Amino acid sequence: PKIDELVYKTISDPNAGLLAYENGEIQVWRDPPIDLIDSLPGTVEEFPVLENVFVFFNSQAESLQDVKIRQAIMYAIDREALREGVTSGYSREAIGFQAPDTIWPELGPGPTNPITYDPDKARALLAEAGVTDGLKLSMMVPVGFTDFESSAQIIQQQLADVGIQLEIELLDLVAFFEKGFSGGHELGIFNYGFVLPAASESIVFVFGSGGVFGGYDASPWLDVVTRDVGPTDESGRADACTAGEDRSGDNGGLVARYNKRR
Repeated sequence: PKIDELVYKTISDPNAGLLAYENGEIQVWRDPPIDLIDSLPGTVEEFPVLENVFVFFNSQAESLQDVKIRQAIMYAIDREALREGVTSGYSREAIGFQAPDTIWPELGPGPTNPITYDPDKARALLAEAGVTDGLKLSMMVPVGFTDFESSAQIIQQQLADVGIQLEIELLDLVAFFEKGFSGGHELGIFNYGFVLPAASESIVFVFGSGGVFGGYDASPWLDVVTRDVGPTDESGRADACTAGEDRSGDNGGLVARYNKRR
């Protein structure tokens, strides 16, 4: 049927959104709180969005300069437990920069040998790095992102299981970015979405060493993506992004946790 008028409302308070939905003031509620979805009347429609949530490392921090420590953290994080515990299953496990069945095939299928949850291997890597009496680290988390805070708490428990004591540091968004760009952090949680043809620039934002969050050099494969492979060469671009994913795993770049669904 023809719609005479369509009104979009911005409701930032979840409780106000719930009240408006129950009272019939709004007929469609985009992105309601996950813990309310199963109890809401009406039909729930899911669709993928270009948002991956990830844990990142500052490889220049003294405590994280050893790649084996960064890799140990990657193996210690159970993505499936996070997916279920934080999003109640309304997400997909991400094995790299992207989740399966992405709408951007140009980004490739993901890493060749994705790192999976293996706490025993995490403990072995820590031992190889000379960590014998535990390790203390901090993770900065921006306030106002409830799924980030919930994720940090679960990760805190998972890292404790392999002998890493994690302190959660809640920061407002301005302070979060200031600390990230200054390199004063150890670990952090954030999200990103790829919009081609700028995917490679997004990746370097995460990994780059020029005063950015990751702290190590991502330029060798960025050059391949941006210079040697044209934006219309989907196959070559996918191969280059896969090489970048493999480089991330080898260097302990980040842990892509889950791809959200709306």
